[in-house]
Amino acid sequence: MIEFASNFLSIEGIDGSGKSTALSQIKEFIPVNVEVFHDPDIATDLGNLINGFIGQDCDSRVSTLLYAASSISKQKEMNLNFKDYMYLSDRCAISTFVYSLEYGLDYLTNVHTNYIYPKNIIYLSIDPHVAFKRLKSLNDSSADLKKLNYLINNYNIVLDHFRSYGMKVHIIDASKNSVEVASDILKIIRKELVI
Repeated sequence: MIEFASNFLSIEGIDGSGKSTALSQIKEFIPVNVEVFHDPDIATDLGNLINGFIGQDCDSRVSTLLYAASSISKQKEMNLNFKDYMYLSDRCAISTFVYSLEYGLDYLTNVHTNYIYPKNIIYLSIDPHVAFKRLKSLNDSSADLKKLNYLINNYNIVLDHFRSYGMKVHIIDASKNSVEVASDILKIIRKELVI
């Protein structure tokens, strides 16, 4: 069974879509009762372990399980039953589904047993060529046009899957300038997290 928390919202999108930029721009407008975090959190031991695996030639099931462990571990710190407190993440377990879709939705759902998913996802939709250009300008090693196209396709599959269970997916055009994207995100946060 897939369970959702109405006080948990995640921003998703391919590399180069502007998730981190948007979060940094809206942070000052987020009330104190909203915790903003990244998944995985590289400030943790588990996040450092994941960071060490990125780009290494290892069985991708290892990274899938590490990312799942990170999401589940973070959730243990969250009080999703306390509705006066909200959580906003830069990625969540949904990203693990997207990056590991080759293993199938059933397998990934089983790996995330007892994980409570955000009721709302903000998906930053962007043309892969625009994302590629942004990543190249930052000398980011994830600038791979073929992979970006693959991930966009996977996001479509994964988000459709979770929509069928009742997840709300809000799509924002991330090719707009960062101020407009941040403004669009804040509108959704204010509406869906009731702040």
